[in-house]
Amino acid sequence: MKNRIINYSGLYGDAQRRWLPDFVHCEPLEARSQLHNWQIESHIHTDLWQIFCLEDGEAKIISAHHTWQTQGMTLVIIPPNTLHGFEFVAGLSGIVLTVSSSYWDRLLQTAPTISLAFQEMTCLLLDKIPDNFQKIKKLIEKIREEENSTYLEKNFSIQATLGMICIEIFRLASAQNDQKLVSNQRSLSIYRNFVKSIKESYSPQKSITQYAEEQKITIVHLNRVCRNVTDKSAIQCVHDFFVEEAKKYLLYTNLSIAEVAYQVNFDDPAYFSRLFKKVVGLSPKDFKEKSRNLYF
Repeated sequence: MKNRIINYSGLYGDAQRRWLPDFVHCEPLEARSQLHNWQIESHIHTDLWQIFCLEDGEAKIISAHHTWQTQGMTLVIIPPNTLHGFEFVAGLSGIVLTVSSSYWDRLLQTAPTISLAFQEMTCLLLDKIPDNFQKIKKLIEKIREEENSTYLEKNFSIQATLGMICIEIFRLASAQNDQKLVSNQRSLSIYRNFVKSIKESYSPQKSITQYAEEQKITIVHLNRVCRNVTDKSAIQCVHDFFVEEAKKYLLYTNLSIAEVAYQVNFDDPAYFSRLFKKVVGLSPKDFKEKSRNLYF
C-alpha cells in the first residue's frame, strides 16, 4: 500500500542525501528520464528548486492541482516541497537546472518580488516567443559549462548567471500571466517571513498573535499585509497552507483521514475535517474520492 509521499533530498532516483548549501547542478533532461522509461513518478524534493527547460517533444506535466499537456518550448519552475511528476514522450530533449533552496533564498534576498512570484509550481508555454526561450536555455547551458570547468571565479559566474535566469523567467511569467506586481517591499518582506514561519513552525495550533509578535507588528498590520498580497486574512493563509499540505496526503497516499490529520499536526481529526470542509467545500473523504476520479 502507498502510505507516504516519495521524497528526495537529492535528485530524482538518488538514494543518498546530497550536500546542499550551495548545490547547483545541470544535466540533459533525457539523461535521467531515459533511465526511468520517460516516466517520472509524482514526488517532492525537500531542499531543491528545479527549472525544467523542455525544448522539443511532448510532455504531460503533473502537479497537485494542475495537469499541463505541452508540446515544444516550455519552462517549468518547481519550488521545494512541491508534488510534481512527468510523462515524457520518448525522445523529448531539454535541460534541467537544480539549485539548493538555501542558495536560491540567498540569491533572492534583495529581490523579494521575484521570490514571491515563484512560491507555487509554474509552467510557461513559450513556443510563440522562441527567442526568449533560447535565451534562458543558453544561460542554463552556461551554468553547466561553468560547473564542469576549471575557469577562474566560476562560482561567481554561476551565481551571476543564476540571477539572470531568475530575472528573465520572472519577466516572462509576469508578462504571460499579466500579474499585478506588489510594489511595497516592506509588505512583501513581512509576508515572506510569515509564510516561512508557517512552514517552519508546522503547527496549526500556533496563533496569529504569535506570528505577529515574531515580526514585531500588530495583528491588524499582519492582516493588512496578507490582504494586500493575497486578498486573504492571516488566519486564512495559515488554514490554506495546512489544507494544501493535507491534500497531498489525501491524493497521493492511502492514509486514513485521521492519519492525514496527524501528519499535518492537527491534534483533533474532527476539527481537521471541519476546517478542511470549510476551506475546500468538501469533506476530506469527498475530496479524496472526487479528486482521484479527476487525476487518476
